[in-house]
Amino acid sequence: MSKCSDLVRPGGLVVFQELELGDNSKAEKTFARIREAAAAKHPLANISQAQESSSSSSSSSSSFLCLKLPEAYAFGGSPLRLKSRVVHGFKRGSKQLGFPTANLHVPTIEDQIRSLKKGVYFGWAKVNFKDKRLGESFGKHPRKVVVNVGERPSFEDGTNVTIEVHIMDYAEAEDFYGEEMRVILLGFIRPEMKFAGIGDLVGRIRRDIGIAGKQLEDPEWKSAQVDAFVNGRNVAYSFKAFETNAKWTTTKKVMGWTLFRIVSHRKKRGAGGSEEKQVELMAVCDKQKRIWLDKTALKKDLNWQPGWFDPPS
Repeated sequence: MSKCSDLVRPGGLVVFQELELGDNSKAEKTFARIREAAAAKHPLANISQAQESSSSSSSSSSSFLCLKLPEAYAFGGSPLRLKSRVVHGFKRGSKQLGFPTANLHVPTIEDQIRSLKKGVYFGWAKVNFKDKRLGESFGKHPRKVVVNVGERPSFEDGTNVTIEVHIMDYAEAEDFYGEEMRVILLGFIRPEMKFAGIGDLVGRIRRDIGIAGKQLEDPEWKSAQVDAFVNGRNVAYSFKAFETNAKWTTTKKVMGWTLFRIVSHRKKRGAGGSEEKQVELMAVCDKQKRIWLDKTALKKDLNWQPGWFDPPS
């Protein structure tokens, strides 16, 4: 299943066929195991299950199970925001594999990752250096990352879960020990896999990095580079972020502007009859430019972030 899913583009379908002679009880059991495995390791969604007779005079038939990969590598619970200090790992990232990694302190974020599928993810990360001079080489903005969450099945060194963050185009990850790192996970590339040797693993890591780099250039995911949490601004969307005069920035211009301020509130009935709490945002440089947005939608939209700042180009 992992190999099939790996060959299909995001949003594509994986179809399983079971030939039956007589009843379809075997297919039901087989498909039940497939669905169970998919739920455990993949973000695959069950689309349909059907049965088709081969001919009117034959008792044989074929049963089909159709599973769909999510669009744009999205996964349930995305985006997931993690904060941890960087700790020592197995030190094989740069020495054996050529891909330096920063290891997060798992006990700190254990509750957040408890239901997270083991595998490879992509997102953005930033290190908050205690000595600001050390952060000059890292840069002002979060960087692209590939993150491995799992038990390292290709190495016999225990089964405890580790979270290894590889920062793309940055070779100084081993200098992060003791520093605070903030990561936002956006997409799930593949489940954890066991490789026959180092060469196969290195080749797959290169492919993971290529996929992650391409996805993070997509406007949908690139907008998360200014995420408030990963940048250390207004870590939680507290009530203060929605008070009158609270400042907000959008990475995509709205009515020609990026800097806004909340000027009023209202409650409105939504399409399904539920009550929505909305805020009115006014462009700072043009008081005539105003827009009403639902508070919940505002929190989930990666293009909108609390505070005023200059979005990266």
